Amino acid sequence: RIVQARQAHDICSPPLLQRALATFIEQGWLHAHHRRVLPHYRERRDALLQAMERFFPSGVTWTRPHGGFSCWVTLPAGLAVRDLYLSAIARGMAFTPGEVFGLPPDEQPHLRLCYGAETPERITDAVATLGGLLRETRSRQALPRTSSGDYVPLV
Repeated sequence: RIVQARQAHDICSPPLLQRALATFIEQGWLHAHHRRVLPHYRERRDALLQAMERFFPSGVTWTRPHGGFSCWVTLPAGLAVRDLYLSAIARGMAFTPGEVFGLPPDEQPHLRLCYGAETPERITDAVATLGGLLRETRSRQALPRTSSGDYVPLV
């Protein structure tokens, strides 16, 4: 019953919202809105790209968005996205692991960074944090391991 109710709800958006959006577009306000907001989003996107260039270690690549509000990041093979995610959350920064988008975990992990809702300054700070975590995670995972998978004790 819940699935049926949700499907019925998703068939169309509320009529009042549809009518308001239609009026907004018909009056030509959408173009004015785009002229007003696109420079802000472009500034945020550029801050993200510049921060990744500055703070991300070698081996990390990313897309250059030409639309939307997010950037797709490809991490070095074998990097544990879950560990990186938990470390980022502990430091007040979040991203979306690629697995959420239906990608099976593989040797080439991905994540998505969204820049639409944050200021350029906060984006730069978050990417600096993530860049540091990427270096830490990569160096931890590069440590020699025993056959059991535990770290070699050097006590």
